[in-house]
Amino acid sequence: MCLTYALAFAQEEHPIDKSLQLSLDKAHGITAGMKKCLEEATVQWENELNKYYNLLMIILDKEAVKNLKKSQLAWERFRNLEYEFIPNYFVVFGSYVGIAIREQKMKVVRARALQLKQYYETIDVEAGVSVQVSPDNRQIIFVKHIKKDPSTPDIGWIPSDFDEIWEMNIDGSNKRCIVKNNYKSVSKNDDWDNFLGSFGNLNFSPDSKKIYFLCQNCVTNAILYSADADGKNIKNLGYAHDIDGLVGGDFNSEYYGYLVAHVRKFPDDSHTTKWSTILIDPEGNEIKEIEDLDSFWKEHVKMENE
Repeated sequence: MCLTYALAFAQEEHPIDKSLQLSLDKAHGITAGMKKCLEEATVQWENELNKYYNLLMIILDKEAVKNLKKSQLAWERFRNLEYEFIPNYFVVFGSYVGIAIREQKMKVVRARALQLKQYYETIDVEAGVSVQVSPDNRQIIFVKHIKKDPSTPDIGWIPSDFDEIWEMNIDGSNKRCIVKNNYKSVSKNDDWDNFLGSFGNLNFSPDSKKIYFLCQNCVTNAILYSADADGKNIKNLGYAHDIDGLVGGDFNSEYYGYLVAHVRKFPDDSHTTKWSTILIDPEGNEIKEIEDLDSFWKEHVKMENE
């Protein structure tokens, strides 16, 4: 029974399926081991479900969020009733009944997780929404738009004057603001070189300990910042146009955790702007200018973002 199951799921590409298959292979058909494999996979699928549910809650509009909540509550009722029924159906499986029950319960959760994942990956996301999942799959950071203070002066050319970077656990708990908007103070002091707001291009470092983001401080300029994953130790890394990516792969590989960004420079002997692609270490120091970006990424692993 379980061999047929294993072969069917081996065709899937999801990492949880692959991990389950490896675990079942190591169990060598021992009932207790196989039960544990399926229980662990079910927990992983529950985490995956929670992740995509919370990602959808961030990017959807108010009406869609309301309907998603209704949908999820209805699914949870279905899941509970299905869990009650499953043992009745598999009572004829003899010694394999425990494995069969766990397998079927896992499939119920798996199906919902993949459904929410498909929604998230195919939805037409509203412009300006920025969200990122940490590589360790524990945290989500996102840009949250806040209500404008009526006393705040309106410059007019800032694309998004009032927003903050928030973080929450992958299950949606412990929501908190980690980077506040300083629009009011910089507009008062005309200190736009240190503007925090109009956040975008959120990125985690491969070890999930640091974040990088851009702040659009005028129509053509943005400021590149780094910070600890909890928003502390914010560091201004200078003007940038875009974050191209971070070097991932093996921890011991060359430039692991380094950032590749398109930045704005002002050569000493020229009044014109020069846009360059540079490599930046985790401390924010420029290491070198990258002349051939395609060749660079052929030699190094580009970190995949969620």
